[in-house]
Amino acid sequence: MRTYLLMMLLMVISTVKSQTYDTTFYNEDSGLTQWHVTQMLQDHNGMMWFSTWNGLNRFDGKEFIAFKSKAGDGSNMPTDRIRDMILAKNNDIYCRVDETWYRFSQKDGKFYNLTVRANRILNSVSHRQTRFMKGKEEKLFEMYDRQGNLWCIMKNGIQKLTPSHSPVKQLDQVGHSSQIRAFFKDHKGQIWISSREEKCIYLFDRSLHFKKSIPIQASAYTIAEDAQGQILLGCKPEGLLIGNENGFQRCSPPLDIYDIITSSHEPTWIASFQGIFQLKGGKLTSWLPPTAPQMRFRKIFRKGNVLLGATTEGLFVADIKNKKFILHQKEANRVNSMSSSACMNILEHQGHLYIATESGGVNEILNTNLLDKQLRFRHFDMSMGLASDIALSMVSLGNNILIVSSNKLIILNPQTGKSRSLSKHFLQRSCRFCDATPIRLADGRWLLGLQDGAIQINEKALQGSRFRPYLALTAISIENHPTLYHADALNKITLQTDERTLSLSFAALDYSDPHHILYAYRLADDTEWHYLGHNRTITLPELKPGDYELLIQSTNADGTWSNNTRKLSIHVTPKFTETIWFTLLNLLTIITILAIGGYTYYYIKRMKSQQRETLEAYLALLHTEEQEQKTAQEKTSKPQLSEQDDAIMKRVMTFVEEHIGDTDAGVSEMAEAALMSKSNLTRKLKELIGLTPGDFLKEARIKKATELLKNTNMNISEIAYMCGFNDPKYFSKVFKSSIGKTPSEYRE
Repeated sequence: MRTYLLMMLLMVISTVKSQTYDTTFYNEDSGLTQWHVTQMLQDHNGMMWFSTWNGLNRFDGKEFIAFKSKAGDGSNMPTDRIRDMILAKNNDIYCRVDETWYRFSQKDGKFYNLTVRANRILNSVSHRQTRFMKGKEEKLFEMYDRQGNLWCIMKNGIQKLTPSHSPVKQLDQVGHSSQIRAFFKDHKGQIWISSREEKCIYLFDRSLHFKKSIPIQASAYTIAEDAQGQILLGCKPEGLLIGNENGFQRCSPPLDIYDIITSSHEPTWIASFQGIFQLKGGKLTSWLPPTAPQMRFRKIFRKGNVLLGATTEGLFVADIKNKKFILHQKEANRVNSMSSSACMNILEHQGHLYIATESGGVNEILNTNLLDKQLRFRHFDMSMGLASDIALSMVSLGNNILIVSSNKLIILNPQTGKSRSLSKHFLQRSCRFCDATPIRLADGRWLLGLQDGAIQINEKALQGSRFRPYLALTAISIENHPTLYHADALNKITLQTDERTLSLSFAALDYSDPHHILYAYRLADDTEWHYLGHNRTITLPELKPGDYELLIQSTNADGTWSNNTRKLSIHVTPKFTETIWFTLLNLLTIITILAIGGYTYYYIKRMKSQQRETLEAYLALLHTEEQEQKTAQEKTSKPQLSEQDDAIMKRVMTFVEEHIGDTDAGVSEMAEAALMSKSNLTRKLKELIGLTPGDFLKEARIKKATELLKNTNMNISEIAYMCGFNDPKYFSKVFKSSIGKTPSEYRE
């Protein structure tokens, strides 16, 4: 047995020696609760756990979280000095404190007591599993995680060794201190490379074997080939050079040339910081519309009769035939304008045109007619999941676009909008890329320019890692309640009636380089993902009652978006005031109020109608000339009142008939005649006819006046005196207020 263990140990050591590793060390300064680590393991989901003499530590690649026993939690753990641990099948962790084992549940983050029998079994298993190593480096224990990272328990902390497999190879023949300006592949397959600092051209054969260095006494920023096989060099500030591998001659005035496009049957187009030029028959002439301002052109692209130019001020689009142009820029009030006015490059990919910008990502032109006055752009930037908004150059890579950013490569699928980034972790070195457009060799290698030389990468390597990290929920915070760190076991969260804000933390368990992982989330009803960059926390504030499904996803350390979507159901419990029952209750209350209001309105209207009928009936009994007519009307028109009310009305009517012309008759006399007090008479008449005694007496007098106006020739003053008014003017005023006409108008 000892021989077998020794052989295994030697194999591990030999593997470590033959492999190059990047080393990371963790101790208290990194968040570990104690430098004295006794054991480590990786659970079934991929989370790393470390037992220390100060609790159980969980590590998600960026953050350590400690779990410890607390007073009153039901566990008999006397201390948090954990000496050993074993992973259970259900992902719980058995921890040994002194000589006793306890079960740590990942579902609730608590420690539980175990039986004597369980302790005996765990002690026997523990003795078989524990492997310690002692050597010059004071390494106590080591293990490999699922990605091949080597974890070692050291005397004063934890050491992680990540295997290094660089897909990048430096092109040694090009100066390492030189900024690459251009790559070019001629019709023979030869590779031409220029740099800014070294005034020469590097020439390689089709297999990238170095042939020679050609001195040019200039800094070539672009390289092209004409129909006759001559090489054209665009230099800064020396202008245009033409020649071959035997040498070059200058054939233009001083210019800062950044791009050249050639054709077998069209003039050569040249883009410079002084404008656009054409080369015809060895002669260089300026080509710009007369109204065009002085613009600095970085790249030009021709599509049919349309010329596009990437300038520092925007996208220049010109009608070649008519020499008309439009400059498209970033607009303050139009969302689908350009995302940045500083353009770097132009690419036609699968029939679509894409513009690389200095700080706004990549813009796709959506218009079919490039000469439209207003172009619409689709933006690919960090808000859409791109790892950077800096796009120095770009080329087609199958169905994808390879974007060169400042310190990383981005592979974008423009049809899906998905992207992945290849940065320091993938490249296994720090790269500062330049804006030279990459080229592909015949064997599938790509050449890319740096600020300090050139590198080559195999196309297969650009596919990146296919590792799909588990996406763990690491913490949940609800309103102002304490944060729950045992969140990963939850698939559903219920917020109570007083809880509306939810914060979540999560981590993709990729330990090779967790600092380069990107995250995104969306609620199931959202149409687009919300990209978080490297942020691992989201807050959902003021959630309305209802059910939600939260989706979270991430990249791996290589920047590849993984199919590792984590789903979390969220139920927000409504308050009673937010339920359908409250709505129905409100509706019922409104209906009840409306019904009561309607009934009241109808009742009052009916009561007033009855009062009016009673009033008119009793007024009609007054002033008839024949007693027989009065008796007949009383029988047919007088409303049905109670015997007592009828008696009161008869006494009132008698008083009114007797004193209708008496100006001194008033309410007191009417009450005395009715055998009632003034207040009781007022209340009773308001109830029966809707008028006070004074108003009733006034109505009776007006009624008498209308009969006299109709049936006699008496003047208005006489009628006023006969009806109890001692002032004809006041009579006219009261009459008009009641009838709507003056006595004279009424008589007419």
